[in-house]
Amino acid sequence: MVNLTPEQRAELEAWGAVQADRLEALDPARLELKPINELPPEEALRHAADKRAIALRQADRELQEAVDQARAQGWSWHKISVPLQMTPEGARKRFSHA
Repeated sequence: MVNLTPEQRAELEAWGAVQADRLEALDPARLELKPINELPPEEALRHAADKRAIALRQADRELQEAVDQARAQGWSWHKISVPLQMTPEGARKRFSHA
């Protein structure tokens, strides 16, 4: 954890409280979804970046699951590395749990 000064910690806690209040007050029935091209540029960029991050995390989880399944079935790191287009050592370093 990052060492924060008491002032920084108080500022962060205050910001968190404001965000929590905003979420609590949110009424899903009153949300208006807009196409991305109708959003202000800052919101559109933030939305697109968030969506990309979510998709990448999901893809990484699925890839790890597929590698775990292949290893459980006895596949070598060489055999796994071929469809992933990486070296066996790179695959082992990235996906092994050791």
